[in-house]
Amino acid sequence: EMCVASATIAAGGVYSKPHLITKVRDRTGSVVYRHKGSRRLAANAAATSALHGMLRAVVTRGTGQNAAAGWPAAAVAGKTGTSDEYRDAWFAGYTPSLACVVWAGRDENTSLPGTGATIAAPLWAKFMRAASAAGASGDKSQSSRRRANKWKGLHSA
Repeated sequence: EMCVASATIAAGGVYSKPHLITKVRDRTGSVVYRHKGSRRLAANAAATSALHGMLRAVVTRGTGQNAAAGWPAAAVAGKTGTSDEYRDAWFAGYTPSLACVVWAGRDENTSLPGTGATIAAPLWAKFMRAASAAGASGDKSQSSRRRANKWKGLHSA
């Protein structure tokens, strides 16, 4: 749910129903299945722009700075979270083309040695760096240049 919410904000308020498999090919390379996504407007652009600005502030000057460390993360936005007694730590974030949530916790429900900012955000950044390097993108309909410029003019605070 948190990942879908982040992806909806990243898409300017457009909700896309999550799916696991996008395409299946047989051994000859022929496509035997292709996911047909469903999208709908869930929030207006002004609201998502304001949310994006707040979530950008979390990674530029707040608890989520570790999510933006170590890579060109000009468009990273997200939110950290830590439960009572440090039993859960999470970071929910996105770039213009990919959303991801990292949760850390223990089966025994005991305290962790850190917070969402110190445990989950660095893991999120590591995954997103690898996914970006591998060419992962949630929006194949746009060129990479157009995806990279998607948020020009939005809040960059």
